[in-house]
Amino acid sequence: RKIAAHLTAGVLLALVTASGVARAVAEDPYEPNNSISAAWDFTGGAGTWLSTYGGSLGTANDEDWYMISVTSSFTQLDISCTFIHASGDIDMELYDSSGNRLDFAWSGTDNESISFDVGVGGTYYILVEPFLSLGNTYDLLWDESVPPPDDPYEENDTRTTAYPLPIDTWLSSIGGLGIANDFDFYSISVTAGSTQLEISNTFIHANGDIDIALLDSALNLLTESFSETDNESISFDVGVAGTYYIVVYPYMSSGNTYDLWWGNTPPPPPPAPPAPPDSDDDLICACFPQQTDTPTLGNVFGTILSWLPLMMLLLLRNRQRRAE
Repeated sequence: RKIAAHLTAGVLLALVTASGVARAVAEDPYEPNNSISAAWDFTGGAGTWLSTYGGSLGTANDEDWYMISVTSSFTQLDISCTFIHASGDIDMELYDSSGNRLDFAWSGTDNESISFDVGVGGTYYILVEPFLSLGNTYDLLWDESVPPPDDPYEENDTRTTAYPLPIDTWLSSIGGLGIANDFDFYSISVTAGSTQLEISNTFIHANGDIDIALLDSALNLLTESFSETDNESISFDVGVAGTYYIVVYPYMSSGNTYDLWWGNTPPPPPPAPPAPPDSDDDLICACFPQQTDTPTLGNVFGTILSWLPLMMLLLLRNRQRRAE
C-alpha cells in the first residue's frame, strides 16, 4: 500500500517542484542535494549528527541525498534519521555508488533506521525524503563498524551458493545455529511421492524477527511465513519432485540465531542448546564459528547485487501484508 502511495507522492512532489509552488518552510543549508550527483558530502561525519556536523537540521521538502564513505574493514552501516512523525512522515533509503538501492526504512512512526552490511568499502549514499507532506525537519546520523560474526553456512546469500540442507535434519546438528544477518538460502531435494513439505524455523522473537519463504528452482515465491511471535513454519505441497529453496531472512533487525528443519512429517523437537563454555577460549570459539571458506570482497559485492531484487520482493510483500 505504501509502495503505491510512494509513487503517487513522488509524482505530486515533482509537480509541486516544477510548478514553483512555495515551500512550507525555508530550505536547509545542504541544498541543492536533490540528486545522487548533487549529494551533500557527509563523508567526514561518521558518528556525528548532521545538526552538529553541518550546523543545522535537514528539512524534508524534496529528495535529500548525502554521500558517505565506508572503510574496507568497517562495512556494517548503522543509520538513524530522527523526526516527529506527526509533523510529517519521512522515509530513508541506502544506495551504492551505482545508484542501486540496498536497503530502505519506510514506517509510519517517529524516526527511521537502517542496519546493513554493505560488504565492501567505498562510496555510498543516504536518501532522505518526505512522504505525502513537506517541510518536516530531521536529524541524521551514520556510523560504521566491524560486521557481526556470521554462521558457518555462509556465503549462502544466493541460489547458486545455497547450503544443501538434508531432509529430517536440524540445521544446528550440522554446524550450529544459523545467524539471520542477511538472506540465507538452503537448497532441498524433494523426491517423487514425497512432495508434501513441513518446514520449521525456530528462534526467539524478542531477539529479532525472522521470516521464511519457499521458492522453486526458478526463484518463484511459492509460499512464505511471517508473524510477530517466536518461530515460523510452512506446510506446503510442491506437487512435483525437484530442487527447492528455503530462504531465511531478518525483518527490521539482524543478528538473531535460528534453527531450521524440513521433512515430510511434522518435525521432532530441536536439539538442546550446547552447554555453556568452560573457558574464555571456548567462548571465543562459540561466538565466532569457523568459516568453511573465505569470500573475496568482490564476491561479497556481487552477492549483494544478486539477491537485492529478491530482498526487495520479500520485504515489500511482508510490509504490505502486515499493513492489511
